[in-house]
Amino acid sequence: TTSSSPASPSGGSSASATSTAPGTRKELLHLHLQGELQLQDEQETSTRIIS
Repeated sequence: TTSSSPASPSGGSSASATSTAPGTRKELLHLHLQGELQLQDEQETSTRIIS
């Protein structure tokens, strides 16, 4: 039982990581979209300055 007890917390941590993965993916996607929007805004402002 001593050998299985250390293995159980690691399994629980991995399960919790997988359960939180979808949420973090959404956050990363949101940040990625925000970054793309910021890049588009910068490109638009730069073209406005050039024109």
